[in-house]
Amino acid sequence: MRRSSSPSIRLSEKQVERQGDLLMHALGFEAIRFSQPRNTMQTRGIPDRRYYSSSRRSAVWWEAKTAIGRPSAFQVAFRALVEAVGEEYVLGTDEALLDWAVAKGFCERLRNGLRVVPAECRL
Repeated sequence: MRRSSSPSIRLSEKQVERQGDLLMHALGFEAIRFSQPRNTMQTRGIPDRRYYSSSRRSAVWWEAKTAIGRPSAFQVAFRALVEAVGEEYVLGTDEALLDWAVAKGFCERLRNGLRVVPAECRL
């Protein structure tokens, strides 16, 4: 899998979300999307995405942000709740999501892109 060498500095939040969705799809995750372009009746602070992979037996919350984006107080509180019960949460650009995936052993960074580690090969 190849990734752009340019950081997510000038991308909109929607573009960052799209990059994260592409990454996670390549890793075998399904996305549940919560982000809305308008006010909704959903709980404030819920992240943009929840990703699930049954083959990797893993799930993660992701609050997508641009390189200069900052979390709201509601997002900070939701993160604290999620982490207090042992769930995983990533805040930041698609690069932060990639860092999480690398740390979990789901993929490896290469000089010219990424290598996806098949779910059945992970220990």
